[in-house]
Formats: sequence, C-alpha cells, structure tokens
Amino acid sequence: MSAATGAGESKTAKLVRRLSWSSIKDGAKLKKSVESLLDWELDVLEAPLKVKTDLIDDLSILWPLNQQIKAPGIVVIGAQGAGKSSVLQLLTGMPFIYCTGSDSTKRPIKMNITTDPTTDETYTLVSTVDPECSPEDGNTKHVKKLEELSRLLAHLNEKPEHSEVDARKQPIYVKVVRPSGAAYSVMDLPGINEEDPESVRFTEDILHEDPSCVILVVLPLTDIFDRAFPVALAKRVDPEGRRTIGVVTKTDLIQKDMDAVEKVQMTSQPGVNLPLGYIAVRSAAEKEKNESRRQILQKEQAFFTSNPLLAGLRPERWGSTTLKRLVVDCQSNAIGQSIPKVTRLLHKELQELDKEEEKAAEALGWKDRGQSQGRAKPLSDHQDFFTKLCLDANTLGFEIGELALSSSTRQERHLNLGARLAAAITFHENEARRALPASVAEKVGSWLDVEDFASSEPRIYVSRETMSHDVFRKSIREVCGPVLMNYATALLTETGQQLEEVTHVLVQEKFTGFPWLVQSLKHEVNMLLGKKKVDTEKVLQRIVTSEMNWCFLSEADLNAVEREVALNMAGKSSGGLGMGKVAPAGEAKGNGLHWSAEMSDVLSPSTRAEEGGKLSRFDPTREARMRELTLDAYVRLMLRRVFYAVPMNIRNVMLNEFRHELVSMVAEKYNDEAKLRTVMSEELWRVQQRQQRTERKESLTDLLHKLDLLS
Repeated sequence: MSAATGAGESKTAKLVRRLSWSSIKDGAKLKKSVESLLDWELDVLEAPLKVKTDLIDDLSILWPLNQQIKAPGIVVIGAQGAGKSSVLQLLTGMPFIYCTGSDSTKRPIKMNITTDPTTDETYTLVSTVDPECSPEDGNTKHVKKLEELSRLLAHLNEKPEHSEVDARKQPIYVKVVRPSGAAYSVMDLPGINEEDPESVRFTEDILHEDPSCVILVVLPLTDIFDRAFPVALAKRVDPEGRRTIGVVTKTDLIQKDMDAVEKVQMTSQPGVNLPLGYIAVRSAAEKEKNESRRQILQKEQAFFTSNPLLAGLRPERWGSTTLKRLVVDCQSNAIGQSIPKVTRLLHKELQELDKEEEKAAEALGWKDRGQSQGRAKPLSDHQDFFTKLCLDANTLGFEIGELALSSSTRQERHLNLGARLAAAITFHENEARRALPASVAEKVGSWLDVEDFASSEPRIYVSRETMSHDVFRKSIREVCGPVLMNYATALLTETGQQLEEVTHVLVQEKFTGFPWLVQSLKHEVNMLLGKKKVDTEKVLQRIVTSEMNWCFLSEADLNAVEREVALNMAGKSSGGLGMGKVAPAGEAKGNGLHWSAEMSDVLSPSTRAEEGGKLSRFDPTREARMRELTLDAYVRLMLRRVFYAVPMNIRNVMLNEFRHELVSMVAEKYNDEAKLRTVMSEELWRVQQRQQRTERKESLTDLLHKLDLLS
C-alpha cells in the first residue's frame, strides 16, 4: 500500500475513532452518526472551494448583477450508460438516477447545491418549471428524505410533461439546501450519440453556456479510448484542457487484456491524453445502490488496493476522494484566475468613490474630505437607508416611554425622565405648600368677616353648611386658587422642558450626521410639545377650578371633613363650650355632628338647632374655632386631590398622548422615501450619499483584503 493510501486510511481511522461507539445502541443511530461523519469529510474536501464561494457571496452583495466571478459548475458528459450519474453521486453525496442497461438519462438534471446554516438537515426542492425551485411555486416538490430523491428523479426522467417535445429540452431542476459546505452547481446530461448531430449540438451548447465549468468526461474502462468521441468534444470546448478531467468507470469489469493501468495513466493512446489526466473510480453496483456512502468508499478502496490487475496504478490516479480533490482544485483555480480582474475593478471603483467624495466635500463647504458633521450609525444595506430612518424615528416614542417609566437601560441622569419628574413634583408641591398662608383658616376668616359671612341674625355654621356658603367658596378661590395654579403651571413648564431636552438628545443621537433631518424633527417635536402644553393647561385649569368650586366633592368627602372637625372639636374643647364625643355611625343625623349632653342642657329649646346643625350664636370663640377646623380640613382634602390630579394629568397628556402623536406624526411625514425627500434638503441628501460611499468603501476595502489573502 502506498504512503498516500496509508495516510488516507489513517485519516479515516482517526475520524471513525471520534465517534463515541459506546453511546450508540441502535443501528439507526449508528448509521446517522456515520453519515454525519462522512458529511464532515465532504466539508473538509470542499473547504478550499468554500472559502472562495463565500467570497463570491460577499461580491454578490456589493454587485447584485456581478458576472465577473462565480463558482464553476460541474458537467458530466459521456455515452449512454457510461456511469455519469454514479460519478456525480460519488462527488456530491446526493442521489441521482441509477441507470441500468435498459434505462438512461433522458432529461438533463440541473442541480444547484446551496448552504443554509439555519437548517439542521439537508433537503431538496425539485421542479420541472422553475429553475430557482421557489417553494412558493405550485410545481415545486419538497423532498425531505434523500432516498426519495432518486425515485422522484427516475419518475420525472421516464415521464416528461410534454411528449411531443424533445426530452433533452425539458430539464429537471433540483435545489439542494444543506447546513454547510460550498455552493456550486452540477449537471447530469443525457448520453452523447456520435451518430446523432442533435445530441452532439445540444451537449456542446451546454458546455458553452458556462465557459468556466469543470468538464468530467466519463469513459467506461471497457471502451476503446482512442475512439472516445466525448474526449474529442471536450477538447473542442476546452482546447487547453485546464478544466477537463477524464473519469474511468466500470472498473469492476476489468480483464487482463484491457490495459487498464495504461489507459488510466495515458501511456497507450496519446490521442486522448488530457492535461489533468484520468481518475479511475468504482461506482456502486445495482445491488449496492442502497448502501451507505461509507460502505461504497470502503469497497472502492479495497478494490483498488487489492486487485492485481491494478497493481501498477499510481495512488493519485484512483478513488472518489482523489477525484473530488481534483475537481475542487479546478473550481478554486478557475475562481482564482478571476481574482486579478475583480481586484482591478474594485480599485477602480474605490478611486471613483474618492473623486465623488472630493466633489461632495466641495459642495458641502468642507475644507477636506475628512471633515464631517458627524457620522450616522452603520446601515446593513444602503438601499434600506430610508427604512432605517423611519424605524429609528418610530422608536422615539417607545424610548421616551421607557425613560419616563425608568425601565430604560440608559444610565445618563439627564435622560432619566422618571426620576426627574418625581423630583420636580416633590419640589413644586413643597413650594406650593410654603406659598399658602400659615393659617388658611385665619386668612379665609378675614374674608368672611369682610364679606359679612354672618347673616343679620347671627348664627354659627357647622361644617357642611360652611362649605356650602358662596362667601366661603369665594374666599377659598381667592386664597388657594393662585397658589395651586402657579403650582400646576410650574410643574407643566418643567415637564415640557425635560421632555423637549430628552427628545432632542434622542433625535440627535439617532440621526447624527444628518443635521437637516435633525432640525426638521426637532421642529416637529417642538410644535407637538407646544400643542400638548396648551391642551394640558386647559385640563389643569379645569381641574383646579373644579376643586375650588367643589364640583368633584362627593358625599363621602363631606362626611370625612365633618368627622375630622368633630374629632378636633371634641379633643380641643374647654369647659361648657366644648363638643362631646362623636355619635356612633348609626346615630348620625343631618350633617353628622351631635352636640354633647352638656351642651344640650345649656341650650334652651328655642335656641336649639334643627337637624341641619344650626345653633344661635352664643359664643364667637367657639364659632371661630369650628370654622377654622372646617377650613383646615377642607384645604387638606383639596390639596391632596390637587397634588394627585395635576401630576397624573400632566403625565397622561404630556407623556402618553405626546408619545402616541409623535409616532403618528413620524408615520405620516417620515414613512417613505418620497416624504423624506421633501424633508431632507439637498445638502442632507449629499450627506446621506456620503454615508453610503463611506460604507461601500469599507466593504470594498475589506473585500480587497480577502482577495489579497486568497491570491
């Protein structure tokens, strides 16, 4: 056994040892593990090609219609029954039509092998109409199990859709999607008949369609090579023979008089010699077609290393693995030959971008190309520029909400709307409390005296009646109204300033490098904030006015004030003028206040109050005390309600409604390219184009670096 063969055996042995045989208990799992291992072997063999096909993918992003460089496909040609399909199956690991003596490939099979890292298992899409095998096409069949693919191809091969049309003109399209590996295409053609000019012309046209394709000329060992027409046809298409490989099949039919070694090693028929030579392979027999690829490769290795008629055959001239390496080399070399041309085109485009940059810098008034007014965030695709702007604009409202709820991950204190609003509410509430008179009751009492609160017949007014009196209400409005309105206005103003500051910062961050768009958005934000501020002022005015007029005062609130006054009167009364304990809930009458038994005895029936609670004035001190307690209790209730309602409504209008209207405004004015063009000035348009050029230059430079490494 040769060194090369030994090395191959050693590699296979190492791969096999990587399997954890002890953890595999059933045959199905063992078979799957071995197949995965062999898929890994294919990936290793295709690794040099994959590096370059990945490069082609990068190029296709920059040049969607790029035809300068592409992965060469593989095309097999040969006579009917030469074993073309079996060769492709050995190279790709994908099942093709297994042809017996009575069968043959009647329709071309165009197989496009692609990779999708998001899929876990290989699957195929088959169509006789759509070359792209689009899943949405009703004619495309989805094949999940590869063993079903061969049966489907055999069925389509035997039954063309249009019997009146030549089967050669009705190709079968197959798209293979696998988790890893290189991306390329293969084509299995019907057999060439030298006596049929149409057959020859069809094959030659196919070979001319892809001038870089690798041509595999399949010749059975039983044929006479010096009469091999497929070799002559390949030489017409590829005169230098740089992409033509001879493949010798049917080696299991070897006999002594066939000169097998001489044929494969090109020592007997110089007329059919190829620069890349011939590779002998052993294809699976009909009875072996259901065996795994591993079993077929093992039998192939055993055949070439043990058959005495092949003893002189050099190791580099036999084996499916050897053929795979040679094909990958041809494909990689073909791509490599295009690299210098692509490199020149990339350098040329970079120079053109530099010239455009100089013109743009001059138009924008920049002193040099390096000067910038900021740089926008990188865009994944320059064609999605406006979509990106729209998405960024739409997120403004959501980010403002997160900052207001303190759920944002941002740490900047000046952007923390939630904490800043809470601090502002506390500050302005304290300011309002300090601005109120030290004794609201005393202040209001002077109002009552001036406005002749008492009637011509002096009477004391208990809590409910006191709060109902027009003069009392007017005094509350005059004393507390201005302070509370100042509180609401100050809190609204600071909230608007904070919201404007935060929104402007977010706009500046999202659209840095596009100052005219920033200016336009800031203007829209200011207009919207101004409108919401006017709306909020109206709401706050209505709230404070209603509280002053007790429009929102409920029966429960009145009862609460009366109970508080009664408790305070009972606790602070002195001598016979004090109030007794508050009556139980079940005994409450009228306004909820009951005089003590002591007071009831002092008062004569003629001066006793009605159930409304009126008593003849007999003690000005006690009257003033009750009035003072009533005023204080109500003011505390009113402040509690105002200090809750004002911040709540400011948040609702200035934050929630503002955010919703901001999103609507963005959707209306910035949701497509045409509308953005009307907002963005010509200068801004140039800035956006400069951003595109910068990103493209970076992509081209990165691609050039990869090309340099490959070359």
